[in-house]
Amino acid sequence: MQCEGCLSNLSRGKYFQCTKQHCGRKFCYLCANIQDATIVKTWKCPACATQEKKVGDNSSTPIRSDSQNITTRKKTNTKSNSPTGVKDIEVNELTSEIRSLTHELSSLKRKLEEATESLTRCYQRLDELGNAIQTANNRITQLENSETKVVSLQATVTHLENELNNQIQSQLSNEIEIVGIPENNNENLVHIAMVASRKIGIDLTEQDIDWVTRVGPRFSKATKTDTSNGESKFPRPVVLRLLRRSKRNSLIKESKNRRNLTSHDIDVTDHNMVLAGINLEIPKQKSMNKEKVQINAEAIKQDLAEIDWSIVTNIEDVNEAVTNFENCFFPDSWKTALLYPIHKGGCKYSPDNYRPIALLGTFSKLLEKLVNRRLVKYLENQNLLSPKQFGFRSGKSTEDAVSLLITTITSKLDQGLQCVGVFLDLAKAFDTVSNKLLLKKLEKSGVRGLALNWFSSYLNHRRYCLRLGQFTSNTHTTNFGVPQGSILGPTLFILYLNDIHNIKLENSEMICYADDTVLLFWDKSWESVYSKAERGMAQITKWLDWNLLTINIKKTNYICFHKTRMSAPPLGLQIKIHNQCLNNVACDCQCINKVYDTKYLGVYIDQNINFKKHISMTSNKIRNITHVMRKLRESANINTLILFTMPSVTLCCRTASSAGEVQPSQA
Repeated sequence: MQCEGCLSNLSRGKYFQCTKQHCGRKFCYLCANIQDATIVKTWKCPACATQEKKVGDNSSTPIRSDSQNITTRKKTNTKSNSPTGVKDIEVNELTSEIRSLTHELSSLKRKLEEATESLTRCYQRLDELGNAIQTANNRITQLENSETKVVSLQATVTHLENELNNQIQSQLSNEIEIVGIPENNNENLVHIAMVASRKIGIDLTEQDIDWVTRVGPRFSKATKTDTSNGESKFPRPVVLRLLRRSKRNSLIKESKNRRNLTSHDIDVTDHNMVLAGINLEIPKQKSMNKEKVQINAEAIKQDLAEIDWSIVTNIEDVNEAVTNFENCFFPDSWKTALLYPIHKGGCKYSPDNYRPIALLGTFSKLLEKLVNRRLVKYLENQNLLSPKQFGFRSGKSTEDAVSLLITTITSKLDQGLQCVGVFLDLAKAFDTVSNKLLLKKLEKSGVRGLALNWFSSYLNHRRYCLRLGQFTSNTHTTNFGVPQGSILGPTLFILYLNDIHNIKLENSEMICYADDTVLLFWDKSWESVYSKAERGMAQITKWLDWNLLTINIKKTNYICFHKTRMSAPPLGLQIKIHNQCLNNVACDCQCINKVYDTKYLGVYIDQNINFKKHISMTSNKIRNITHVMRKLRESANINTLILFTMPSVTLCCRTASSAGEVQPSQA
């Protein structure tokens, strides 16, 4: 509410209201100008009081409006007007002046408030501008510092390029070219260089040679070889790089002294020489007669009959297994397994981190061993298993798998290629094997007839119960998986996984130890390597889906192998596992975790192949073993201590011994 006189805001109960009917105007105490409290109930506003005087009084007193500014007073006749009327006129004039001043003060007050708000907004805007200026100054300072760093990095890059050029020129000065050497298929250039140097009169060993290769264009097949002995008509020159310049100078000096040398009597037929003790040639598979491939049931029955069963109290199941072996029967009582959960690592409250180990009967394992011996012999004789599968095979070990992995990586890096290794982890691999698919793969491998029926009886309708502490669960039946802890289980699993090696991947290598699989991809650029890795992983995932196996994406990771920091891959690249997505760029498929080192078959492999972490972990193991040996030196036998300590110390010792002492940052 506002006062009708000065237009100021009125508080509740602090005003006077006109008592005339249909008026109801409100005035503040100052504008009402009531001197007698007895007339409050009959008080009327100035407008209503003036109107009543005009209607009911013929007085000649002039009436001034509220808006008039009274500056002078007319002289009145004291004889005709009474002193009371003069006083009322003066009060009304003062009241009008006060109202005008109050109105002006209210207007000034509003303008002052508006000006104050404007000043406040101006101050806020000035503060914002000040903050923006400070941010801009900080950004300019950062850009100046960055520019200084860029200039410093450019200078460093220029210096490194100069050093690299100097090193290349220095290495070129250690090269020598040999011409006229006949070119054969599968030739050993190292052997050729050593023979040629010995003919000149210089003893050259493999330790003196950095690398050797033939250079120049190849000719077409029509003119490349001679039809008589398979040798090339136009052999390309052999370029030999030596590690020491003194050897190169000696070769040049001796070659100048002997200018009439020819290559006719140089023996270059030793092209099957095995380099560095590793023969990477894969033997061809022999042709097999699938109609005659069977597991000899009579031989197994004879082996079982020769066993002394007098020590067995419950002989009924044994007699039943022996007599009914030809009928492809495996005793149901031998199919029951007692599972013990063994913690693999990670959270102990998650069932996924436990491996179920099956405890089977002794006679069941005895029969499995007899069958497994003949199954493995048949698979090895027919070369049905991939040579890149190192798990659960005689003559192959984890050290062989790791050695092949490291050799492949280092050879690709020496060739100047970029290399990525994907370490796969299969979720519940042994427990998710499909028995139907496994039987089909056994039949495809040549296991047919009664032998196939026996394996069907062995795999199907197996029962198990779980024991945890003193508690044992109820017995359940399953038709999936091969029992972990059995004799036949590992052989059947590697046979089930053997088809994965038939996948044709571009610029890749696959190495397996049972379900621990490594995929190596290489190419000239990191972008191309990542693209090949994604396409290869898509094919692997598709094969696993067909065979009812699943990748554990949380434990699957990959490493980008490189020698120096300058050859490291750029940021932002990632490998996704695409699963039937249309757009591989904008898809939401899961990404594989990138790591800098990982543990594979007990060996810690890092991105620089220097085995620094593996050596550190082995040192800690030796330190702990030394403490244990000190405690047991008085009570334990020396052979027992050796058997206790040697496996931890000698694990892949030959492979890790190739680690260099130079750090990657200094390379």
